[in-house]
Amino acid sequence: PPVSKGQVMRDLLNFHEQNDELGKTNYSLTYLQKIHRTSNKSMIAENAAKIIQGIVPDTQGVLGEDDYVFLPTKSDEETMNTIKDSVCRLINEFGYKKEDIQFIIPQSTGDVGENKLNEELRWYLNTSFNLEDVESNKLVHSSVKLKTLLYGDRVMFTKNHRDNYEKKDLIKSEKNVFNGEIGYVINNPDLSKELEVDLSDRIVKFTNSSDQSIINTTKLAYAITVHKSQGSESPVIVMPISAAHHYMLINNLIYTGVTRAKKLLLLIGDENAYAKGIKRMGDSLRRTGLCYELITDFNENRLKLLESVLDNFKSSDNNELIDEIKIAFIVHLNKHLVRRFDEFDDNEMFEQGSDEDRQLDTILKETSDDMGAFEDGSPMPF
Repeated sequence: PPVSKGQVMRDLLNFHEQNDELGKTNYSLTYLQKIHRTSNKSMIAENAAKIIQGIVPDTQGVLGEDDYVFLPTKSDEETMNTIKDSVCRLINEFGYKKEDIQFIIPQSTGDVGENKLNEELRWYLNTSFNLEDVESNKLVHSSVKLKTLLYGDRVMFTKNHRDNYEKKDLIKSEKNVFNGEIGYVINNPDLSKELEVDLSDRIVKFTNSSDQSIINTTKLAYAITVHKSQGSESPVIVMPISAAHHYMLINNLIYTGVTRAKKLLLLIGDENAYAKGIKRMGDSLRRTGLCYELITDFNENRLKLLESVLDNFKSSDNNELIDEIKIAFIVHLNKHLVRRFDEFDDNEMFEQGSDEDRQLDTILKETSDDMGAFEDGSPMPF
């Protein structure tokens, strides 16, 4: 669902299910059934299918052998230590690049939240640092603040910024960035008084003096929230699980995080919190009125059209439409526009016995011999 309010996609699906004739006319549904991100034999895909159904995967996997691995821990402190050890193993033993490893976390706060992880992970995953120096504590970093950006840091822009709204090719501007874009710092911001970030398809530049608001909303992205990860993918996804994040540990959020992985999904943390989160199916329910409003609006439009047609038939001096076209119009109206929605108690226009219902039945009885001539989906004859 959206990060903020509403559930537009789900409401549109519900509207389509409740009125598939209208749905097929106005928009179609396409179901994606083939998995492209991982192989058909992937444990990631297999376990993701279980998770979306509220089933807890019964396998932990082995790091270096399986693509779905869970390393259980008993505390957040143990989780953080396991994270550091696992990052070193992924790079040194299994040959993954630093750029391949992306951490996804349910919340920003906590001992293994987004902020704390970025503070620790930058020394392991910054592309300009030697991992051996980090492991041997040769790298002194206690005085570096979290908001201080260094050469080689992985960063994310968290606000949209357009340099020139009149420019057609916005992507080529050095100051056009979009919320959620991730890149790498390619200069030393403190020394040069500007921030340069390589976004793979372009390089953007911001000066400390005139673009401070943009720089202030740029943050480290070694670890990002699940919400920010939507639509992205990475060869290796590491997902710490903490009981402290129980508020955000829900089924659809876990499923989203798990399915970001292409080659390896590594879960580290509290097994019980993970299992409880997978089983929390109903907590994400949102109560909205969009589906009801769509149906109500559609019914009102049908009522106006029906009343207009009935007025034509009531008028004895109306000779604008020949009888054959009148018959065709009513048959088409009946098949494609007039439907009863029993589930809506206040929808009186389609109740059995209403004036409109009786008048329409009378007209249809008079034209019953011709109804077989018109198939569903036939175009209007005028």
